[in-house]
Amino acid sequence: MVIKYKFLDNTTSEVEVDDELGKHITEMDEADYNLNRKETRRHDYISELEEKGRYITDDSDPLEDVLKEERICRL
Repeated sequence: MVIKYKFLDNTTSEVEVDDELGKHITEMDEADYNLNRKETRRHDYISELEEKGRYITDDSDPLEDVLKEERICRL
């Protein structure tokens, strides 16, 4: 069985492996793909939100943060 690998620089490499090993490698690749899809399918990238005109508001106030830190230190 021939296993093909594609690298980030768009080069590919082919490796001849035993059929049994190739089966395990294929199963692991499929499991990895499914796990990544499951973990990221409902996530939005900030750049995509900005393109759609949706921004994440920053409600933090630096002065309030400093005052809060000082109150905590005094306690």
